[in-house]
Amino acid sequence: MSLYFNIISRKNIEHPDQPNLYYPVLKSIGMMDQEQVAERAAMGTTMNPHEIMMGVQLTTEAQLGMLLNGYSAAIGNLGWLYLTSQGRGKPNPDQLSAFDITKVNLHIKPSAETISRLKQATFIPLDRIVG
Repeated sequence: MSLYFNIISRKNIEHPDQPNLYYPVLKSIGMMDQEQVAERAAMGTTMNPHEIMMGVQLTTEAQLGMLLNGYSAAIGNLGWLYLTSQGRGKPNPDQLSAFDITKVNLHIKPSAETISRLKQATFIPLDRIVG
């Protein structure tokens, strides 16, 4: 497993008069669509990519339905999906309503297995400084 990173130059916030600091920032090397993921998942199984895609689509729809009904939803060994919200504050709780929710955020809480596997990743610099 390899993760790639760029080197980013940023202002030193604690000491703005000092030179910039350099930070590693993860960089995706591309995007795999659902068909590509299904093809990869089908390798070494008796299932074809279309069967896997159908299973993923049905599972994704069920997970979204669970989220929209107030549940957190497991995503295999990857972890859990859950929702949080942001909203406008009011001085009195009796004044609050659903209209005060301004944004709903989707989060992933990684499983212990996912965290363990991420710790095993190697990091490869992309040999360029951005910013």
